[in-house]
Amino acid sequence: MEEWLKQNMGESTASIENIWIRLAIFLGVILAAYLVDLLFEKLIIPAIKRMTEKTEAKWDDILLSEKVCNAGSNILPPIIMLTAIPMVSTGWLEAFLMKVLAIYITFSVTRFVHVFISAGYEVFEYRQMEKTGQRKAVKGVAQVIQVFIWIIAIIIMVSILINRSPLYLLGGLGAAAAVLMLAFQDTIKGLVAGVQLSANDMLRPGEWISVPSKGIDGIVKDVTLTTVKIQNWDNTIMTIQPYTLFSETFQNWRGMTEAAGRRINKTLNIDIRSVHIPTQEELDDFKRQGFVDATAKVGEQTNLEIFRQYFGEWLRRNPMVNPDMGPVMCRQVEAGPEGLTLQIYCFSRTKVWAEYENVGASLLEHMIAILPEFGLVPYQRSTNWVYPAKK
Repeated sequence: MEEWLKQNMGESTASIENIWIRLAIFLGVILAAYLVDLLFEKLIIPAIKRMTEKTEAKWDDILLSEKVCNAGSNILPPIIMLTAIPMVSTGWLEAFLMKVLAIYITFSVTRFVHVFISAGYEVFEYRQMEKTGQRKAVKGVAQVIQVFIWIIAIIIMVSILINRSPLYLLGGLGAAAAVLMLAFQDTIKGLVAGVQLSANDMLRPGEWISVPSKGIDGIVKDVTLTTVKIQNWDNTIMTIQPYTLFSETFQNWRGMTEAAGRRINKTLNIDIRSVHIPTQEELDDFKRQGFVDATAKVGEQTNLEIFRQYFGEWLRRNPMVNPDMGPVMCRQVEAGPEGLTLQIYCFSRTKVWAEYENVGASLLEHMIAILPEFGLVPYQRSTNWVYPAKK
């Protein structure tokens, strides 16, 4: 035992008492490292948690969360042990223990930085929600930073293990870069596209997007480094690579959701045969109902022109229509084999989907219902249906 201790502890002439003293010091250092870890786990971290919970601010709850504090406290024990190694050992055993502890410290520091960046992203996201009520897709940027940090950490740990400079390993990686890019080209494309989507603010969690070529139409739930998760309106979840969104066309409905209203574009085909110049009797009826001025004369306007003017004015006075958003019109689009197309073009005051659809339907239904008053007939292919006579 004495000979083994002398050989492995680097003591060729020292007494066995000295060796046991050094072992006792080393065990004491291990115990101190354990007690420091226990002190943080049982006292300091719970105290920090209680302090952050008492404050009104949210950022300190995230940056000083239990996960972040635990990751930070895990760095101290190996540092304490690393300082004690030269006091108790020399030779190969010292070199081996120093390498193991240096690698573990590098790993612990990298893990802490990784967790802290995630916490910083959460704080940024919370601040954005607090200020603008919207989330920005910066998670991909945070993940890119985390990936680079881990790559640097791995290079440092390998260099410690093989006793080489990190620059030596970087030179070796340069030679293998072409092979790595070929093997992981899809991943690299996803990384670049994810950063571009985030940097150009093209996509945010919570936004409604449509990608017709992929059958996607729903709300963005999450944007990561390599995937975008979308919940369709039928509650199915679809994932797509950021590169697909970046390289192809997709529709983002952000402008509509941020605007004061939503566009209504409804069309109805009118049977051309029902368009005519009103008779004196019809014109008198239009005057009585307020559709035309009292000075109107026969032959000046068609029944369709009178209808368009009436309906356009009715749209402008409708409380469900927002005239400040854009033009409010009832206009002709084009004539074709299925009649003359009339278009309702305006903007609703509401953006809520169900309410918006109800407004659009209500406007079109009023148009259909009022057509008989002007002697107009909507085009319909059925040959057995007869339009009710005007009252």
